Amino acid sequence: DAMVRNTRAVVALKLPRRHAVTIRMDGSEGEQAAYQDLAAATRRLVGGGASRLALHHLLGAAGSSPAAAAVAVTRFADRHADAPEWRARAERWASLGDGGKEVALLDLLRRTPDEKKLVFVHYRETLNHLAGLLARHGIAFARFEGGLSGPDKDAAIAEFRDSVPVLLCTESGGEGRNIQICNTLSNFDVPWNPMAIEQRIGRIDRIGQQREVFVFNLVTRGTLEEQLLGLLDEKISMFELVV
Repeated sequence: DAMVRNTRAVVALKLPRRHAVTIRMDGSEGEQAAYQDLAAATRRLVGGGASRLALHHLLGAAGSSPAAAAVAVTRFADRHADAPEWRARAERWASLGDGGKEVALLDLLRRTPDEKKLVFVHYRETLNHLAGLLARHGIAFARFEGGLSGPDKDAAIAEFRDSVPVLLCTESGGEGRNIQICNTLSNFDVPWNPMAIEQRIGRIDRIGQQREVFVFNLVTRGTLEEQLLGLLDEKISMFELVV
């Protein structure tokens, strides 16, 4: 009898199956050229002894959105006033407008307009740009980020639950919150830390989730982010794990 009860308990605790899909897209022609220029510039700097972490941040921002890249490159240019070409790079990124990932996200959100969807973004500049993009295209959303007060966070979750189909969420914003009212998550930016990915998925893939869970990873071809995603997905099957 004890064995039967234990077996039933294990069955009851079994989580729904995950489905992970990686959506790869090409950046616009201008975006691809700007990324290749930035990648070449960072390689030269690494060869000259510059910090790899700082340069990886530049490429990570460029893999997120032109808006994030413009801000990251501008900050780099501010610290290197003796290299005016970086100011020109920042202006180049700022002129690009929407990136390939933004266009792909719009298409993904429109496929099932009535389903609740959680979109995780790492860079604040990308979050702001996505908010403007969704507003322009008439897609209702709520924002959930680390800078909000506790009551504002509760209000954002309530708005998502009751009246809007999309929740734009930053890494710190989603910490400690279980959002089982939806079963679809999009990683607009893929974090470098595998446990951060699991924590994101854990917002919706928890005990009590009755539906299958769908995870969409958006990545631009030819970027550092695509290489990282290949490592996480192919080498350790990150998106199929339940930690």
